[in-house]
Parts: sequence; C-alpha cells; structure tokens
Amino acid sequence: MIARRTAFVTGAAYGIGAASVLALAGDGCDVAVSELKPDDLAETVQAITKAGARGRPGDAMGEEKYQ
Repeated sequence: MIARRTAFVTGAAYGIGAASVLALAGDGCDVAVSELKPDDLAETVQAITKAGARGRPGDAMGEEKYQ
C-alpha cells in the first residue's frame, strides 16, 4: 500500500489513464488528474472520492492557453 502520497495522471478520463487513477486511489493515493477536456473528469474525480482518496481535476491544454 502507498502511504499518503499524491500522483498526477494526464489523460485520466479514459482508458489506461482512468485505470491508473483507480489503481492509485485504491492504494490510498490522492490523485491530481488532467484531460484535454476537463469536463470529462467529473466521473473520474467521483471514483477517486469513492475510493477514499482526494481528487483534483485540471486542464491539460497547451501552453499557449497560459501565455
């Protein structure tokens, strides 16, 4: 089991990213998640919370968004 740590997973709403998030949260890891379409992360964050961990959504858009 992972002691209280935080992981960051990109592409977290689907496929391998979502599976990784669930595995990390199941091991007690808090997870910061990002996706190109942040609205797609609602279910992922709910799954993290259901596993007893904390989930924080983010936006993985390109750097031009922040210039």
